[in-house]
Amino acid sequence: MTDYCVASDVTDNLKGVTVSGSTVVTTDTLGDIIAQESAVIDQHIRARYTLPISDATSLLWLKKICIDLCIYRVTKILQPKVASPIPADATQEISHVTAYREAMKMLKNILTGAMTLPGETEKSVNFFSSTAVNNDDTMEFESGVDQW
Repeated sequence: MTDYCVASDVTDNLKGVTVSGSTVVTTDTLGDIIAQESAVIDQHIRARYTLPISDATSLLWLKKICIDLCIYRVTKILQPKVASPIPADATQEISHVTAYREAMKMLKNILTGAMTLPGETEKSVNFFSSTAVNNDDTMEFESGVDQW
């Protein structure tokens, strides 16, 4: 599995929040969050694309999604457990909840085929059909005792 972002990508987008070995969100916790959210991304894209993703543009887009998902998780940890709110300079132009919803919407659109990853080839999806499941099949067995 590939992590789609690194800790500095997340902390650079969380102004006023320090992540270290002794803070509410530790360096190890942030690493776990990145791995978990990268797995969420993989789960949404693996049905349509072969992993790992290699296109640079696609990777940048997935990095942004991963950052938004991680910021949501970090802010969720900070808000309910800390008596004081997140520092004022940590505010975003778009709320972390809205960014999370948009990121999940984009992943669902990839899963359903409404969006694609640029530069990546979609897996082919094969569907099988059978005529043996309808009542018009002349080879269907009769259900009577006097068949023979």
